[in-house]
Amino acid sequence: MEVAGLGLLLVVVPVVFDPWGRSGLLAVKVLAASAGLALLVGGLAWARAVTVPWGWSGAAAGAALAIVAASAAVSPAWQRSLLGAPQRLGGVLMWLCLAVAFCAGLSLRRRRAEALEAAVVAMSVAAVLAVGALGLLEAAGVDWGTGSVEFEGRLRSTWGNPSVLAGFVLLLGPLCAARAVSPGRRRWAAAAALALSGVMLVGSQSRGAVLAVGAVAVVLALARSSKRQRLWIAAAVGSLAAATAVVGRWEQFGYGFRGRVAIWEVAVKAIADRPLLGAGPEMFLVEYSERVSAQAVREFGRYSTTDRAHNGILDFAVSSGIPAAVLYTAALAAVGVLAFRALSSPRPFIATLGAALLAYIVQQQLLFPHPALDAVFWLLAGVLAAEAGVGARPVRSWLGAVALAGAVLVSAANSWSLIRNDHDVEKARTAETYEAAFSHLADAADRRSFDDEPYILMGVLLKDAHDTALLARGEVRISRGEQLNPGNESVSLALAEVRLQGYRSTGDPRWADRARGGLDEVIATQPANGTAYLKRGAAWFYLGERASARADWEQAAWLLPDDETPRNNLKELGN
Repeated sequence: MEVAGLGLLLVVVPVVFDPWGRSGLLAVKVLAASAGLALLVGGLAWARAVTVPWGWSGAAAGAALAIVAASAAVSPAWQRSLLGAPQRLGGVLMWLCLAVAFCAGLSLRRRRAEALEAAVVAMSVAAVLAVGALGLLEAAGVDWGTGSVEFEGRLRSTWGNPSVLAGFVLLLGPLCAARAVSPGRRRWAAAAALALSGVMLVGSQSRGAVLAVGAVAVVLALARSSKRQRLWIAAAVGSLAAATAVVGRWEQFGYGFRGRVAIWEVAVKAIADRPLLGAGPEMFLVEYSERVSAQAVREFGRYSTTDRAHNGILDFAVSSGIPAAVLYTAALAAVGVLAFRALSSPRPFIATLGAALLAYIVQQQLLFPHPALDAVFWLLAGVLAAEAGVGARPVRSWLGAVALAGAVLVSAANSWSLIRNDHDVEKARTAETYEAAFSHLADAADRRSFDDEPYILMGVLLKDAHDTALLARGEVRISRGEQLNPGNESVSLALAEVRLQGYRSTGDPRWADRARGGLDEVIATQPANGTAYLKRGAAWFYLGERASARADWEQAAWLLPDDETPRNNLKELGN
């Protein structure tokens, strides 16, 4: 069971994806990771080998999880905070599973000792080879159906997001080096995997990953290299940076970094306003919508998917407050210290494990936690902690083991329900009638009423519909979704779109008036929401209030300089 669980986590998670649905790159990975963790904990419990951190580390972890749970309990969208948003699954349940992953790594190292190293390295090589091969085919033009977001020719392989692919390479790529430098027939497979890691890192064009590699290289140079070796390390980092520059990513660095800083500024404002328990997990989307400045929106654009602070520690602080963020930072720092010490180990596995964990920690401060990939990180962190002799205590009773397994089983059920919703979304996309498509989206909303996605897609579907009865049903369902997702601009804008379409279909001004009223509430809390001004301008126009329509469209034109719609509306309005 333990070997099977480790195989699911290290080999299956990186490769598996579900082309049916918008979350197909995440939900099935979380399902596989949860199943792997459940098998690991089950096997360890059967062998009476489950251990948990003890002493100050165990107390700090318990306190952090308790604060995260409390922040979800006071969240205005507590179900979303508990189970996670559909495109992220980063709620309380994720953090519980990451804690289980750490305990699993801690327990495996104590039980399996040297045999664990060989298994982890072999599985890492297999995973990198598989993901790398698919990445090469992607580069050759093969479409795997692994995502609807275009990333300007950047490699994403089975992860859908180039930066997440880079995180995978940072985490498992170095472990391939442990086998490549060891004697034996299989070292050539490890060498090939190591080469593919470099190709994927360059192909992902992830600047955060390059910075992480540079940081670790500097640490390595300081820790254990001769002067000549330091020159080689510097040359390798420079070559990697040059390779990414050739494909055009670094020329955007200044602009992209300023945009990232604008997001961090919003995060700092949110933390200052809610320092103790934060806004709740998965609630940064609302915090961003309400706090982003109009100037930042005009300069960098406004994206309804800005649902992460793009810094692991800031994101945690926004979600659960400063005390929890201090504990999380302490945990990362503790892992970082252990990883730094591991760099000087004469054992290739331990040294490369330290390099992998350090690189991943650095990259995460320019990205965000990924539930499936972070499960691997914390598993490996548990292995290193056990190697370093961090205080731990065996769980003697079945109750403790059942509690650990229960979290990952609930996570598996949660991800399975999301997979089913993904399939309903796909059915809606291919349905032949508005009625049939709406029925599939309604099924998804019934299954996961707290998810925003079905309601957003209802708005997309019904904006061109002319069936008044169907529009009325859509208004009712999306209104319910708005109540369950307070402050979520995408749901509110979807509701406004349905109401505006209701006016266009019937000419009844009550539809336009309801749209205007709902958009008043959005703009009151989100004064930099250009799309809300654009839609409210349409509502005013339908109500015959041309001066108010002009004012809103002028504001929308200023906030959305790349969108021609408000300017075209103003031209049509005339003088």
